Amino acid sequence: MKKMVNGSVVDVNVDIFEAGFEGLALQTSTASNISDTINSESKTIKDCIESYHKIYKSLPFPLYCIENNIKYATTAMFIQDDIRIANPMWVDKALFIKIEDTKALKIAGSTWAIVSIDRTREDNTNIEYHKEETGYKEFKWVLSRVMNNEDLSCFYNVFMPKFVEACKNEPMVLKWELGRILDFGYVPKRVELKENKIIDTINDCEYNIDIYCSGKRKTTENILEITIGGQNSGISQRSKYIKVYDFDVYSKTNKTSEDTGDKVIAKMERSSMDCMASLFERIIEKGSLGDNIEDVTYSGLYDGSYMVFQIYGTLYYCRADKYNKAIEIANNVSIYAYEKRIVYMLKSSKCESGVYKDTVYSYDLDTKKLRLCKIYYRH
Repeated sequence: MKKMVNGSVVDVNVDIFEAGFEGLALQTSTASNISDTINSESKTIKDCIESYHKIYKSLPFPLYCIENNIKYATTAMFIQDDIRIANPMWVDKALFIKIEDTKALKIAGSTWAIVSIDRTREDNTNIEYHKEETGYKEFKWVLSRVMNNEDLSCFYNVFMPKFVEACKNEPMVLKWELGRILDFGYVPKRVELKENKIIDTINDCEYNIDIYCSGKRKTTENILEITIGGQNSGISQRSKYIKVYDFDVYSKTNKTSEDTGDKVIAKMERSSMDCMASLFERIIEKGSLGDNIEDVTYSGLYDGSYMVFQIYGTLYYCRADKYNKAIEIANNVSIYAYEKRIVYMLKSSKCESGVYKDTVYSYDLDTKKLRLCKIYYRH
């Protein structure tokens, strides 16, 4: 993926950094249960932990943050080579080293614990078993270097030479750019939307739409009725009627007292905005299927040029100066911000680890260009 780095555009493999930031958000840790005591092998435990710490602290960013089996296979192979122990080992999103028949040393992240085990698992600590995982080539290079007592300071020069070059080989610039490697463009401050309100970003005003049933309309369809028993038993048809809806728009302008400077609660006033018909149509569209129009919620922003709004995770926009049918931008997103006719939207997805991946995109309403702006992870 191309990214601007210190004023230059370079290709960056973001997969490994996404895995790293996901690991940071996960904050993997382990702790011993008070019942998980051991009778022996304390020196083995001490040696294993010290050996693990030796390679763990030498791993460059983002390798030490990644929580997958290739990382723990790498550390397992290093420990086996470093302290030459014969204890059975296996990896399962952590490193397990058997200490007693029913006990194992579990190492995860920067923590360790003694845990109970029901059996000895199959040895899967060879990194070649995990070559499809993110970071395979990087961890394989690391393992080769540390086993030969070579330092890892040239890691970025080996795997990201153009990135290092863009940073002018300056360590502080490199560190700053690495910390922001999943930032791809400008992202404004997140806006606070209000349920069932359209916020005017120019005039400090709020609008809401009042939808009501204005009657019923006869359709061309008929409803089949079956009556059993009595004089009127039999089959008959009657006309089908549907509810007809209309709407009014109300506005409330935030005012400031000339005497005290405090905000004054303004009276809600009836308003006329042609673009609100676009919102009305989408609400009816969403709510008519389940006959629950009154339960449909919306929120959005208005700037005099466009109105953007969201209903049930679907984002729309329409012209603000006249009526036109609202156009769908994306599904399963929410409005993050809106600035200079560009709507910023947030897409959240849950990773297998349980961490949430949040991605911010921008969509230019004038040029119709979609752009990735930022990726971040949260627990």
